[in-house]
Amino acid sequence: LRILERLRLAREADYFSLLGLARDAARSEIRQAHAELRATFDEGALELASRERHARELRELRSALDEALDILVDDAMRSAYLAHLQEPD
Repeated sequence: LRILERLRLAREADYFSLLGLARDAARSEIRQAHAELRATFDEGALELASRERHARELRELRSALDEALDILVDDAMRSAYLAHLQEPD
């Protein structure tokens, strides 16, 4: 299911993967990818059964998408985020 797959990316991958973008993506690409994914997983775009069955997952996914947007379009936050991604585990 698309919802669960995208949520897995939100939980396990980085924000760029969540948005389906390269790490050098421009702000406009980030905003566009965010808008498209938010529209895809919007309440009105999903069947009632999917909305009800995956309500918690959808809230988590939308929150992760919004957080990705906030961090990746802000130069300082994006730089800190990229530095964090490059740190060894």
